Amino acid sequence: MPGNRSSGKPPTLEQLTALLAAYRASRETIAGMLAAYRRIVAEPDPPAVYPCDIVERAENDREASLVQEEKKLRYRGIEPEAELDWYDEQLRDAQETEGRRLERWVDSLSAEELAALNHQAAAAPGRDLRGEVINARDCLGETSGTPPTS
Repeated sequence: MPGNRSSGKPPTLEQLTALLAAYRASRETIAGMLAAYRRIVAEPDPPAVYPCDIVERAENDREASLVQEEKKLRYRGIEPEAELDWYDEQLRDAQETEGRRLERWVDSLSAEELAALNHQAAAAPGRDLRGEVINARDCLGETSGTPPTS
């Protein structure tokens, strides 16, 4: 390895492996040294040619990490959620907000007020608010309990 030291270059992979074998390094030490070696000899990305290049690289890295996450989820048997477009997302948010508002209103009623509303609903056909809240809760996939605070 003297040739490498005088030239300023890191040792080759073969030289490093031979050194680790000569010192009878453990598997953990070998794995750590090889990982460090790969980081040291890895070539950095070339400098950005134009300012937008930095943003494009960041977007590409983010997309690559999202693809990796999706692969991990699929490997675990978890299907990724379908992405909603802007309009569908706004619609879903509005429905969730309305459902939470109705749920808070019904839960804020006293027992007497709830009984009076149920009596009114039984006497005249109209809205069954408790049923609507339960249906909304089922549609949103939430369990019954205290309403979330927003």
